[in-house]
Amino acid sequence: MTDDQQRPRSSLAVWLIVGAVLLPVLYVLSSGPVISLCKYGYLAKECLVIYIPLAYLGQNYSIVRQSLQAYFDLWGV
Repeated sequence: MTDDQQRPRSSLAVWLIVGAVLLPVLYVLSSGPVISLCKYGYLAKECLVIYIPLAYLGQNYSIVRQSLQAYFDLWGV
């Protein structure tokens, strides 16, 4: 048997877990640059639709609102 056949299939599970953790983090972190680009006219405002869930969380939870506002301040938004 080759090494590829003997390697356990847990690597797929690891990648799924990494993706499940990394994608939401990247989603939130991408909001600052995208909102900044929309503010200065480099992107259409329609692209902000994908951040409606973040806006909802920010409106309903003060800790989320404060955290997002601090992050957006870094981007000049």
